[in-house]
Amino acid sequence: MQRRCMSNKISKTVDVLGTQYTIEIKAYNDDPAFAKCNIDGYCEHGTHRIVIGDLHTFPGWEDETEDFIDANMKHTLAHECIHSYFNESGLQDSAHVYNGPYAKDEELIDWIAIQVKKIYKTLEQAGAL
Repeated sequence: MQRRCMSNKISKTVDVLGTQYTIEIKAYNDDPAFAKCNIDGYCEHGTHRIVIGDLHTFPGWEDETEDFIDANMKHTLAHECIHSYFNESGLQDSAHVYNGPYAKDEELIDWIAIQVKKIYKTLEQAGAL
């Protein structure tokens, strides 16, 4: 069975508020951060990189369908792109740190990544764009 490759479907660079971010897809064993931090992607402000794990190579994903893997990798990419927007807006670090900056709140970032298409559609329908 030939595997679809999400890396053929995404840009290698994206413009985030005038800053170019490179997008990399890496195998689980090619980036120690995946295992060390128990993550499947990350956004680096200093190097302007978004790194997404190739879930085909992650332990426990061997029996998942291509559609499921593709959907999860796209969600991770959207999530990390949202982080990049907070970074480029100057909100990556402090933001009145009490329990941590809201710009690094994973629940907030997920909410935005999931809802952004719906928000765009609503604004479009309302004539607000």
